[in-house]
Amino acid sequence: MKQEFTMKELLKRGVIREEDQDFRDDGNKFKGYSYNGLKITYLKERNENYYYLDIHINYYDRHLQHSDIPQELFKLADEFNGCREIDPDKFIENCETIIKGLAEVEEKVNKELEVKPDTTPLKEQAIKEIELANKIIKEFKASEVIYKLDTRYEAGTALNYLHSLEKQVEYLASVEYDSMENYEIRNLLSHLKEYNYIKIKESDFYIEQLKKYIER
Repeated sequence: MKQEFTMKELLKRGVIREEDQDFRDDGNKFKGYSYNGLKITYLKERNENYYYLDIHINYYDRHLQHSDIPQELFKLADEFNGCREIDPDKFIENCETIIKGLAEVEEKVNKELEVKPDTTPLKEQAIKEIELANKIIKEFKASEVIYKLDTRYEAGTALNYLHSLEKQVEYLASVEYDSMENYEIRNLLSHLKEYNYIKIKESDFYIEQLKKYIER
């Protein structure tokens, strides 16, 4: 049976106050709590008498990705994030289900990571991105537009864009994918699959800005 929301009921059930996790956002003070390693934040909305109790599924620390986590766990984590009443036992049940679910996902992923992921797609994509960026860099330098700009400020801005793109190229060329930890390779492969780039996409900010100078 639901009852008026009170943190005392949760503290009785094993939730711990974590004052060092308190933070402010948009004028509101969120209080930090935890339950068996799960981070929890709490806010009471005074005007509407709403309570926001949110369970944070921190998958980064576990070398997991958002896509690894079943959506039902996120729903459970968010069930009491905006309510006037709460069932303390149901909240703790949600926490326990999330803890168990994360452990199962982590075990599955760790087993997968015992085998080195194939880095070929990353190496091939890095070459494509380097070629893309170098093409724009070459065209920008060949256009000599830097000598045609009206002000020193504008010329400095253009050069900053150029140098920033060159640094991205240097970074991509320096990465040794085979030396990475298995979870790092897995994360990059996932990013590549979802977004179709590693570091430099076709609509990259610096590429777009340099193109504008070239087209003048």
